[in-house]
This record gives sequence, C-alpha cells and structure tokens, in this order.
Amino acid sequence: MYSLPLLVGLCFLLAPTTQLALTGLVAYLALALHYEWVHYIAHTRYTPKSERYQGLIRNHRLHHFKNEHYWYGVSMLAADRPLRTAPDPESVERSETARTLGI
Repeated sequence: MYSLPLLVGLCFLLAPTTQLALTGLVAYLALALHYEWVHYIAHTRYTPKSERYQGLIRNHRLHHFKNEHYWYGVSMLAADRPLRTAPDPESVERSETARTLGI
C-alpha cells in the first residue's frame, strides 16, 4: 500500500533530474515484474523453452522442495554464487522442513 508512493518519492528525492528519477523508477518496476513473473511460473507446471529460465525455475524449486537454506535467487542467481548458497544439489541433503517450513 505504501511501497509504490515511497518508491516514487525516493526516486525523485535521490535522483538529480526528473529523467533519471523516471528511469530509475521504470528500471525498478521492470526488474520487480521480472522477479514476480519468474516466481509465478516457478510455481506452475509451465516449462519455459529458454535454458536460462529453466535454470532459474529449477533453482527456485530446489529451494522449495530440496532445502530452504539454499538457492535463494529467483530471477537472478548472481548473489547465490558468492554467498555459497548455490551448491551442487547432489551434495545437499533434503530438508525435512523444506515443504512445510516446520508448520
């Protein structure tokens, strides 16, 4: 409810020009839409044709169904590598709480 007005306000407060504020706002919204789309298709039976998207969805499903302590990236996996949260799936044990989160 407050996130969009806050985002718009921050963009215009931090950017030196209106053009840069709008560019930042559009870039943020495009990345957010991409994240939500990948997250959505990861939770459906749809299989994308692109190998890149197949990898993103595979990693997200590993996060939910193998071990919730790994594979945090949904639409970008760049942070998982340096944080060591993208190990070889064969080397990770299946978590008992991955599907239920302990509930």
